[in-house]
Amino acid sequence: ARFEAAIAAAAAGNDLYPGMPVGATPVHKDVTIAAAGTYVLWDPGPGLEFVLASAFISTDTAMRVAIVDESDIQGSRPVDGYFGANGGASPNLVPVPYTAKLAGNRLRVVTAVLGNVKVRVSGWTQPG
Repeated sequence: ARFEAAIAAAAAGNDLYPGMPVGATPVHKDVTIAAAGTYVLWDPGPGLEFVLASAFISTDTAMRVAIVDESDIQGSRPVDGYFGANGGASPNLVPVPYTAKLAGNRLRVVTAVLGNVKVRVSGWTQPG
């Protein structure tokens, strides 16, 4: 089904992201976080859902960083990993688009310890 959607979107001239429906709103968000905690990165708004297409993480401190749906389900997180201190950047962490579990859910970043973390995500917002 995703393949057919990508072909239909490309045929309609929507080539920003494979699978992004015509009429969806492209979104690019980034944040730098310096303290352990959970932070809202993307709030699509009521009745809308985010579709995460790309994620980038860089940190100057060894730690676990996760990008999670508000309906956080272990084993279904779009990004969840341990990143080395000053280990460079980890781009393209989302191999296939990840759609919010429920309309209105927010995309959050969870950091484990004190340290600078840079997170950038791209995708689109669509009706849920």
